[in-house]
Amino acid sequence: NKTNTKFGLQIHAGQITYVFQTENVEEGGFDPAGAGNFLYGGIAYRVDSINYVAQIGNYRSKAANSDGSYLALGIQYFFANNIWLNAGYRDTQSDVDSLNSTAIVVGLNYNF
Repeated sequence: NKTNTKFGLQIHAGQITYVFQTENVEEGGFDPAGAGNFLYGGIAYRVDSINYVAQIGNYRSKAANSDGSYLALGIQYFFANNIWLNAGYRDTQSDVDSLNSTAIVVGLNYNF
């Protein structure tokens, strides 16, 4: 019987938001073995209608040679409280070459 355990923290301090999350993964992890620990941190800084975001993450597998890490940078431009444009970059590096990836994304969000 496998279970995953997660703890997260989000702190708002004026225009800055800090986030932290740790997760003990027994099933559905980053590597094919599916067991390990995630550690994630991020910071966002909002100035007027623009939100700047940086995140880092690390995965330590319980299996040998299956660790990974990522870095993400993004920006959000808010047209209104329910409409915003996203743009971002993420780079993931792993001990397993097939899991390495780089992504550039752009999107428009509208909340009803």
